[in-house]
Amino acid sequence: MSKTNREPFEIFETQRLHPDYITTLPKVEYFLLGNGEIMVAIQFCPCESVSTYSGDSSATFFGLTFWNAERFVRKWTTFLYHPERGFANTGLTVKFNGEFFNLTQKNFKSIGYEYNAIVPTVLLCWGMDEKFEVEERFFVPLNGKYLFRKIKIKNKTERPVSLALRLQLYPNFGLFDEIYTDGKNKFVVAKGWNVIKLSCLPEKDVKIKTSGRYDIWAEMETLSAFSEREIIFVYLIDNLGEKSSITNLNSKFPMLMMRSENYWRNKMQFKTNSEIVNHLFLVSRNNLKATISKSGKRDSGIWQYNMEWVRDDSMFLIGLIMCGFINEAKTMLEKLLGKFVGHEGQTIESSRWFGYEHAELDQNGQLLYALWTYACWTADFNFVRRYWEKIKLVAEFPIKDIFRDKASKLLKNKREFWERTDGFGVEEGYELAYQFWVSLGLEKAGELANKIGEFKIAEKWLSISREIKNSMLNHPKFRLIEDGHLIKRRKANGEWQRYLIPPDRKRMPYRSPIAIEEKPSAEPDTSEVLPIIYGFIEAESELA
Repeated sequence: MSKTNREPFEIFETQRLHPDYITTLPKVEYFLLGNGEIMVAIQFCPCESVSTYSGDSSATFFGLTFWNAERFVRKWTTFLYHPERGFANTGLTVKFNGEFFNLTQKNFKSIGYEYNAIVPTVLLCWGMDEKFEVEERFFVPLNGKYLFRKIKIKNKTERPVSLALRLQLYPNFGLFDEIYTDGKNKFVVAKGWNVIKLSCLPEKDVKIKTSGRYDIWAEMETLSAFSEREIIFVYLIDNLGEKSSITNLNSKFPMLMMRSENYWRNKMQFKTNSEIVNHLFLVSRNNLKATISKSGKRDSGIWQYNMEWVRDDSMFLIGLIMCGFINEAKTMLEKLLGKFVGHEGQTIESSRWFGYEHAELDQNGQLLYALWTYACWTADFNFVRRYWEKIKLVAEFPIKDIFRDKASKLLKNKREFWERTDGFGVEEGYELAYQFWVSLGLEKAGELANKIGEFKIAEKWLSISREIKNSMLNHPKFRLIEDGHLIKRRKANGEWQRYLIPPDRKRMPYRSPIAIEEKPSAEPDTSEVLPIIYGFIEAESELA
């Protein structure tokens, strides 16, 4: 086919969205950093090629990006994702004795979290065996929209060499249109929906210069044989415009890092003989801090949802509390009670409320449990008193007559724990997770009520909590037990809803079990272990 006869969209085959926009790239790993003001993601993707709608192409082996922690993003709306280049321009260039080198799969050594660092740090190691080795450390301070990139390079030869390091600020062209270098102040600027900058902290015998539209260089005439040198580059989200604190950052850097180290030293420490367990703990602890904003915002699925859930945040803030992030947990609780609880006590999920029939009733119980956890760890009962009216709404909402059946004493609606509704074959009935969480939440709310002298309502909540639990385990018709084990759901008539048969299979996800199986099973369901995990049912019992 001649070029003139091709379809119009085929002529522009070079204008393809770079596959780095894909979150689930083959073999990909992500490393997150953040302080509530800036969020950072480092991509490590050793896959050879990626198949997309526009053909096969390569993802970036190493990539760096960041964004404002107060704003939810998709991967392709982060600040350093370029529509055609992806993250390809975020790598370091080393000019070693006149030769240019970049990170490749061949000269790559390792990447991972640096476990012995006080401030959470990602360490990237690479180099040329006979010439030099590079260690790149990425970290953010406790405060400020800064990302530091500390480059440590060692000359492995027997002679002195000239050395220059280059980084580029090659921003997302969908977000930034004014991009230029400031030779006088020695930084690169990108303006658009935000203002971001890239600079380098001054060092003795190091010449810092900018060139072209995107580049900043750190040059030194001589690096002695077998010696090493450190250079610190810094990225900044600067909402103030051109007169940025980046020009004074060099003098503030030591104090900034001292405060950051003091902060992290006071957080939970945990170490075992298992490297895997230690890794899981440190990644979990550090990423709790990395993924919550100063105002308490948290995307329930980074680059996926751009939405918030009371359920998810309640579990998240319990993790914050246990790791020592008390102020952050309090901020999140204030957000949940202040913004995410409606005038009736309904709670939002997917950043909205779906109405009575589809209310996720477990969220009320989980929020009450999270509040109780906060009070237990902090003894901050003034917080409980300050939000008492909202707390009462949260506790009362799931036990309204519209949900609570007078005969069974249980709670019913048309939505199950994993958010499937009647469109998926969920019939009106009683969900185990809803009974468990509301019962547990009311029990804990009752304890808090007693603590602050609200004895009458405490008695009511504790009584209803016991009734729900008793019916859930012992009611002759409606108990959520069959053949000696817990079950997920009963219909409103007491029948065990063992299968979820959708009214229109064509609307189900393509080739999913619920679309193709004659009787898609609802059992077993992982939510059935919740009562055991939380001691609602004895772990040693026959039922468990």
